[in-house]
Amino acid sequence: MLRIQDGDGIANVIALMFLRRCSCERGVMKMKKIDFLRSALLAGAMASAALGTACAHHYYQVYDPYYTDYHVWNHDEVVYYEQWSRETHRDPHRDFRHIPPEEQKEYWTWRHSHGEHH
Repeated sequence: MLRIQDGDGIANVIALMFLRRCSCERGVMKMKKIDFLRSALLAGAMASAALGTACAHHYYQVYDPYYTDYHVWNHDEVVYYEQWSRETHRDPHRDFRHIPPEEQKEYWTWRHSHGEHH
């Protein structure tokens, strides 16, 4: 029977749960095949989810209708946008796609006069 007391640490609880799912055969612990398969699948799913989100880049293209060109909205463009936001006393964390068209026009005018543009 699995008993967990108030003073048990999380490592002890996990160890007890692991031992509960194992069977002893000639002094050697053997995990049931189905439990091993479940653990392996869970570990694989968690690893792929972690790797998938760590490598994701959320770049998109933004069309500048005033200068009729496209800009890749990546880290570099975010740096320019945050600089413009600070200089014009706007919220630098507000998504560019949600600011009014007049402010977008102000940004593109500013942007084409600062640094490289595409």
